[in-house]
Amino acid sequence: MKRIIDIELVFENCECAKIPFEHIYMLNTGKIEKELDFCTGSWQNSDEFRFIYTTDFIEIDFLNYKTLMYMDNNFEHKEKLLKDRLSFCDITSVCIHYQDIIDIDEQLAHVGNTEELQIYVPWKDESSMYVNKLQKLSFKDKGDQNKHTIQDEDITMLVIKK
Repeated sequence: MKRIIDIELVFENCECAKIPFEHIYMLNTGKIEKELDFCTGSWQNSDEFRFIYTTDFIEIDFLNYKTLMYMDNNFEHKEKLLKDRLSFCDITSVCIHYQDIIDIDEQLAHVGNTEELQIYVPWKDESSMYVNKLQKLSFKDKGDQNKHTIQDEDITMLVIKK
């Protein structure tokens, strides 16, 4: 059995936002495919290759989205609101950090090192190569009668779909 520790969103400018497991209500993907990535261009003059994982659909539902903070470790090194960062619509991949677990006397014990699965999301740029036109964020305001809630917590849905 595996246990998710957190989910890291990777943005177009290489900025990352780690979202603790407690703030993820649901994560769903389409079929995950393994692809070969090889480039001999001038920026990567090498005969090395790697495997990457891609999907045509990903959905992440966040709890308490409007107040959820993340640490910006790449540039300003300060806490920021996730809702402000997601408004740029430029997620390139989602990295799931997980560990293997075992059951010992009805208590969970972590075994092994943290592993990760990085999944590249579908991307479509029309007027700007920095904005993913496929990325959509939806949530309901408190006045909306169709508001999604669980235990009085807001649920906000991020969808990237071809």
